[in-house]
Amino acid sequence: MKGERDTLVLLARRLCQLAMVVVLLAMYAPVVMTIVYSFNDSRFGSVFTRFSLAGYQRLFEESELWIALRTSVLLGAAVSSLSVVFGSLAAWGLKKWKPTSQQAASGLLALPLVTPDMITGISLALAFQAIALDRGYFTLLLAHGVFGIGYAFVVMQSAIADFDENLYAAAIDLGATPWQATRRVIIPLLLPSLAVAWLLVFAISLDDVLITLLTKGVGTDTLPMEIFSRMRFGLRSDTNALFTVMLLVVFFVALGASRMFRGKLVGETR
Repeated sequence: MKGERDTLVLLARRLCQLAMVVVLLAMYAPVVMTIVYSFNDSRFGSVFTRFSLAGYQRLFEESELWIALRTSVLLGAAVSSLSVVFGSLAAWGLKKWKPTSQQAASGLLALPLVTPDMITGISLALAFQAIALDRGYFTLLLAHGVFGIGYAFVVMQSAIADFDENLYAAAIDLGATPWQATRRVIIPLLLPSLAVAWLLVFAISLDDVLITLLTKGVGTDTLPMEIFSRMRFGLRSDTNALFTVMLLVVFFVALGASRMFRGKLVGETR
């Protein structure tokens, strides 16, 4: 009996390990293929011919890709910053509300997170048309802010709910002004959550296609839109090279942020 149980436990463990391997392959095999094909000598197609750095050379000659990337980065940075500010203020303000009102308002603020992008995009496009607002960078900023504030609010609400307001009161009692208490007490304690909210909104904004398609104007193509327009010819090696560069940037940013916050936590525990 014991032997059968040990066999079942071992089998279950092997199945879990196999499932983990399958999941990891599904997640990272496309990433590895993208990196490999960024060194493909062929300009078009998915057939690897021979190793070459021509894709990276063409990448730095592609002005359209860099213009689209710049638009996406500037848009994402602006949306993330505004979303974190307004999402944090909303989360802090709702903390003082009654539980029933707080739940209702929280649901409304988080509603864009579960609303299909098609509905959000069409609604925003109709709203911009109704008020005769020309579609362009500003409409993109408003459209991305609709879901960006929702994501930032959800992240910051959980962080602010655990915040001890006695720390703020103690700083005021010790002679700090409200601004000094906010800058030296509240913001440092909430900084990890603020960073997570900022990066989350930035990543979602950078990745958005459907809402951007319905609310963008002429000359405001983001990187996903530029890549989407090239898909009918197949992904080129210069596009794969751009993906590889972006992966490296994301990796080092995540590594740096992890070390920074880990060092901060270690310093606080000493």
